Amino acid sequence: MATLVYTDPISGLVTTTWDMIKGRAQGRQERLETWQVPGVDGYGAQRLGVGESPLFFRLIKFDTIANLNTLYGNLLPAKKYPVTITDDRGIVYTNCIIEMVGEFDPVVAYNPAAPTNFRVEVIVQGKLS
Repeated sequence: MATLVYTDPISGLVTTTWDMIKGRAQGRQERLETWQVPGVDGYGAQRLGVGESPLFFRLIKFDTIANLNTLYGNLLPAKKYPVTITDDRGIVYTNCIIEMVGEFDPVVAYNPAAPTNFRVEVIVQGKLS
């Protein structure tokens, strides 16, 4: 089961459960600053140490439109707090900072066993601190 979990000071622990979470957080990368001086050939560079690592995830869920609306409503406040993401392969990413939550655009998911189901895919971007 794929989850995105954060702690809200008012409502406590908030867990959003998804059918699939695809994506990854890249490893921490060394920051490098470059500059150029007018009248001097070439560039200068300075190592600034290890910085944060970017993350990009697609969160996918099949459910009724009412449940999807509730799920998206619970996801939006995650931009304020550090979150823990467990993807559908069981890899856990802790201390994630969500900077952007994508659009909510559910589409009909054809399934004769569950004719009222919709599919929603939400993009989440941020940094792993």
